[in-house]
Amino acid sequence: MIEGEVSGTGARPIHTIDSAYAKEMRKHEANYTEYGPPGRPYQFRAYPTMMYKADRRDGTGPIVVVAREEAADEVDRARLESMGFVYGGQPAALAAFEKQQVEFATIAAARNYEDRNMGERAKAESAMVEAGSTEHVPAIPETPIVRRVQKEGPNVGRP
Repeated sequence: MIEGEVSGTGARPIHTIDSAYAKEMRKHEANYTEYGPPGRPYQFRAYPTMMYKADRRDGTGPIVVVAREEAADEVDRARLESMGFVYGGQPAALAAFEKQQVEFATIAAARNYEDRNMGERAKAESAMVEAGSTEHVPAIPETPIVRRVQKEGPNVGRP
């Protein structure tokens, strides 16, 4: 049985702010607790930190936070940022997603403006890619053009 515990209840002992236990606990705390004011100054520690990722619900619905991960250090943070996670809380993740969507829309509008200079086959290919997506398409993957290469030799160019 723990000293100060009521037999059979499992209740924690009650320590007043003036008790020796509370004074000792305050030495190690940086924030206010049930033991009283902090005994050491607060130090900001950048890690671990929580990072969030926002996206549209079901691809076309409202923008929501879809995932959260904890970054333990700078390397972990860089890895999560490369996967689309944002540091700064949920509002920062939502704002970053909206900013990305505005950028995609601007690039897609510029691409649509330039489509008037494309050939018919290229326009058909662009329309096919756009039909397969419900989001802005900032870039159409280019189809490689296979060019014929003339053979070298003594009979090249002779009938």
